[in-house]
Amino acid sequence: MIASELLVKLFDLGVDLNVDDDKLIIAAGPGLLTEELVLEIRAHKGEILDILKLRSKNKIFHDINPAPEKPYYPLSSAQRRLYLLQQLELGSTAYNMPGVIPLGSGMDKTKIEWVFRQLIARHDSLRTSFEVIGDEPVQRVHKEVDFSIDSYTIEKSEVQERSASFIQAFYLSRAPLLRVAAFDVKGEESLLMIDMHHIIGDGVSQGILEAEYQALCSGEVLPPLRLQYKDYSEWLNSVEHQERVKGHEEYWVNRFAGELPVLSLPVDYPRPSIQSYDGAIVDFVLSKEETKRIKSVGEQHGLTLYMSLLSAYTILLSRLSGQEDIIVGTPIAGRNHPDLEGIVGMFVNTLVIRSSLESGDTLKGFMERMKQSSLEAFEHQDYPFEDLVEKVSVNRDLSRNPLFDALFSLQNQAEYTRDISMLSEQVYIHELGVSKFDLTLTVIDGGEQLLLSFEYCTKLFKPETIERYIGYFKRIVNQIATTPEIQLSRVELLNDEERHQLLYEFNDTQFSYPRGKTVHQLFEDQVEKTPDRVSVIYDGKPMTYAELDGKADRLAGYLLQKGYGGKQLVGIMADRSAEMVVGILGVLKSGSAYLPLDVDHPRERNERIVLSSGVKVLLTNMAGLEQDGVEVLALADGIAEGQNEADRRGSGDDLAYVIYTSGSTGEPKGVMVEHQNIVNFVFGMREVFRMPEGSALLSLTTISFDIFGLEVYVPLLGGASVVIGSGEDQRDVSRILHLVADHKIAVLQLTPSRLRQLLSGLGSPAQLKGVETLLVGGEEFPLQLLEEARRAFTGRIYNVYGPTETTIWSTYKEVTEGPLSIGRPIINTQVRILGAGNTLQPIGVAGELCILGDGVARGYYKNQRLTEEKFIDISNGEGELARIYRTGDLARWLPDGNIEFLGRMDSQVKIRGYRIELGEVESAILRSDAIRECVVIAREDNGEKHLCAYVVCKGGLDQQALRDQLGRLLPDYMIPSYFVTLDELPLTANGKINRKALPAPDATAGVEYAPPSGETEVRLVGTWSEVLGIPQEAISVTANFFSIGGNSLRATVLIGRMHRELGVELPMREVFRNPTIRELALLIDIIMRDNSTKLISNVEKERIVL
Repeated sequence: MIASELLVKLFDLGVDLNVDDDKLIIAAGPGLLTEELVLEIRAHKGEILDILKLRSKNKIFHDINPAPEKPYYPLSSAQRRLYLLQQLELGSTAYNMPGVIPLGSGMDKTKIEWVFRQLIARHDSLRTSFEVIGDEPVQRVHKEVDFSIDSYTIEKSEVQERSASFIQAFYLSRAPLLRVAAFDVKGEESLLMIDMHHIIGDGVSQGILEAEYQALCSGEVLPPLRLQYKDYSEWLNSVEHQERVKGHEEYWVNRFAGELPVLSLPVDYPRPSIQSYDGAIVDFVLSKEETKRIKSVGEQHGLTLYMSLLSAYTILLSRLSGQEDIIVGTPIAGRNHPDLEGIVGMFVNTLVIRSSLESGDTLKGFMERMKQSSLEAFEHQDYPFEDLVEKVSVNRDLSRNPLFDALFSLQNQAEYTRDISMLSEQVYIHELGVSKFDLTLTVIDGGEQLLLSFEYCTKLFKPETIERYIGYFKRIVNQIATTPEIQLSRVELLNDEERHQLLYEFNDTQFSYPRGKTVHQLFEDQVEKTPDRVSVIYDGKPMTYAELDGKADRLAGYLLQKGYGGKQLVGIMADRSAEMVVGILGVLKSGSAYLPLDVDHPRERNERIVLSSGVKVLLTNMAGLEQDGVEVLALADGIAEGQNEADRRGSGDDLAYVIYTSGSTGEPKGVMVEHQNIVNFVFGMREVFRMPEGSALLSLTTISFDIFGLEVYVPLLGGASVVIGSGEDQRDVSRILHLVADHKIAVLQLTPSRLRQLLSGLGSPAQLKGVETLLVGGEEFPLQLLEEARRAFTGRIYNVYGPTETTIWSTYKEVTEGPLSIGRPIINTQVRILGAGNTLQPIGVAGELCILGDGVARGYYKNQRLTEEKFIDISNGEGELARIYRTGDLARWLPDGNIEFLGRMDSQVKIRGYRIELGEVESAILRSDAIRECVVIAREDNGEKHLCAYVVCKGGLDQQALRDQLGRLLPDYMIPSYFVTLDELPLTANGKINRKALPAPDATAGVEYAPPSGETEVRLVGTWSEVLGIPQEAISVTANFFSIGGNSLRATVLIGRMHRELGVELPMREVFRNPTIRELALLIDIIMRDNSTKLISNVEKERIVL
């Protein structure tokens, strides 16, 4: 390790270094200066002295002088931040600093109390309170404060409970912000419990107080202090000091310029709208060998242990979140000025390390950049984090910390207060506590072993999730030590057991089926079994299996006679009818494949598809259809004139159909599906739901949508009937319900959009009581729509998922009850959820959903480039290559082996640094009783993205009421900027929402100016005007306080003004929860209402407890 890196390590550990002539003066906390560390310092003493002397020349410490006595003093930046955090949640204990001192068997309460009175008299911070004066929070140092120690005699079994109850919220306006209690534990040594608020002290302060406590108890006389914390705060706020840190400010502002990332770790629970500090901590260790390896590789590459482990942690966060721009906070002592030694107070500063990770980087290369970033950050450590928060564009979000949500801390062994002997590499013990961040990694350098802990928010993560993170982190550390040249995208998070679970246990789908048979062979087998059963019904007219088979045979012969049989592509463009089904089977029997075209699609689109495919013949039942360069044959002629030809059996790998789907370039792409793909799918569906012989399925899907294949093949290869709905039936709910009743429909397949239409026109659930199976797919299935379906259907409900490229449906989940997901793969189908570099994503971590198995199509018709891009070969886990299809969909494995769908990768919306799932916004809007249907999209105007919601209302839309409701469910950045009301959502011919047909919003779709109404609103407008410096006439009562210039400090001022002027005292969190004048006025009116005039006391009231 070189000298400059050793210095960074020492500074990070809180070691004070000073030069006296050619002597190196070292001051460190107890247990910090390990033998190994002292040897390192000795080895580099000369270089360290040179660097410190050079540093002194370039960075002259300006003396801190005692401040003149005043009634009150300004807060330091760190104190201001803590003050504001406490105002958000007045009853919070998140920033309490509890500790315990063992007292042995004898306890002298009088002496202990005397010692603490000496400490309180010695340190101004222990006599300091906080209040707002003239719209500014200040600190007041009292000459004397009331202080006493409570003492209790308790049983050993009560220690844990009494320790927890001892920790209570502090009121910052009441000094001392220190609480002490002595506990005489029967049969055990006595304990001294101490608690103080972080605003008056830090970790070093705790060490100072403990050392001075022991010294006073031993009768020592402490030397007087030249300075107090108030002197430091005055110096920090001086104009001279502010000028001195300008250079540091420039560095940090530049480092955090532009859009800042918001860490999106995969969570187990929805993020609370207001940050929760409920947490837990779990300890783990690196073995001696692992510790030796990571230290050794750091030394080889000139990195400190801090840099190596921060690199590993950052890589973990990147892999879990899928983000390449990661910000991690790291605390530093903040006492690098020589005058600050021995002062009790809040000096801790936070450095924020911003890292860019790219999948092509190597571990070694990334760690080199981390080294540079760390050195720069420590060089500019004098700039307060709180000032940086105010300088850069940080979104106000009560659910998160500003700038970062993950913390990293490297501590010395003396700071570790937990029982090391309890640690195990196999058993993890989670202890409840406080978590100020989503995730904190703390590392203790114990010499031969590294002791680590994850502190996590229990409102976000389950214990088992964090235990998986422990495994991932340890594997990253080991790969840094053993394979530093590998790319970041190739870093493996999983162990063998986890890989086996993902590859085999979650994909145990092997199932036997007639792989070599064609669709028409299986249909013919069914004809022999049930020739007289009804196969197809259209317009009330049934057709038996034998009749359908005979017509299909004649059509096949007709095609062969015309020269269009045998591995050719035959177009079918027909109005919905039984002949449409005859056409499909006839083409297959001829040995050719069919290309379905939708009669309702634009003419130009169909012409492009015909041209692209090169199809030479088109079957139709439409009069007058013409197509340049294509022979148009009437289905009726083929059925009437065709002759049965020689039997063409074919094989399972023959092409069955080519279906064109929308392409990202705007050009449709043709998907080639083989017979065996369809046969596997049909047998897979038989394992999902029952469709016995004689039952009926209603077909409402257009022929050019691949899910139409389910509606034809599943019934016809199993002896059931398919009822073909007409074009009019597709669009009329009452006609659909008549078909369901008249034909005793057992199976119904719908897109969510069409299901919503059906339910909106439903008169009574009794109209659907005969439906045994409802299949919903083609779009994301909203939870609220599922709940409506559960009330309307008595049969089984399935959520099905699959792209055209993997043959109709690839996964399924029965959702008649229980949670909603897309479930598990069907037979002979496997799912991989892949990250960068095609690595397997762990459970709970989002990645691209990729599918392999017998459903994967041949590729894209006449488009080899796109085929090679989307259909790729990867290892199947057994050393063999398997062909997979990349869906472009985002998903993650759930711990039970089901798959959660997270939306399209190419439609991930990012606004103000936040990644937004549009489905979550839509779900929140649909919770309003006023909304029937909704779709949310992201639009971009003048380079700025915003959300736009399109809603179909049950009546009129009160936009502000809807915004108010969403404000209670979603953070501000997820509330749409515009709401557009429509009579109905536009649908494609496939029954999906047609997002391209949604109109652009106009200005009236946003929030307009709303004047105040009522005395409270009028008075609040005046108060806001004074606090924000905005003319009253420019303030709408629906405007967001933080969108028109408000910040945390101004919110504190607003709270004080409302207390003085309106006589109501609110915690600051209510300004965040109710950020408009209208919402605040309503809250204030409710609080101030005289309830005694509203209630009749002598009336017996019903009482419930919720």
